Amino acid sequence: MKNIHSTLFLSILLVGACSHLAKSDEPAPSAATSQLCSESPSREILQPQSKDELEELIKAAIAEQGNAANLNHIDTSRVTDMNQLFFESKFNGDISQWDVSKVKASNRPQPRKRPEPR
Repeated sequence: MKNIHSTLFLSILLVGACSHLAKSDEPAPSAATSQLCSESPSREILQPQSKDELEELIKAAIAEQGNAANLNHIDTSRVTDMNQLFFESKFNGDISQWDVSKVKASNRPQPRKRPEPR
């Protein structure tokens, strides 16, 4: 029971510190602090069921965090279509932890059809 309380206390402390950093006019936090805050346990894991739901979550995160948003709080394990998901987007954030094992459609360059000889 003591470990649960310690973990909860540290989570609350981390959330408070990250919230303060996000709102303060102080210099930017170190890379380690930024990473710790971006991986904060307070971030709810979201699990879209479709490409449309995933697109809405991405748009919301980019609107909140900018084009370098960390989108690893999105569980993509149920999404099967990611075709043109970032088409014409300036997104350059982190999706390194996405589970794309069920994706059947994604951005793949299509071979150009050659004109038929006349």
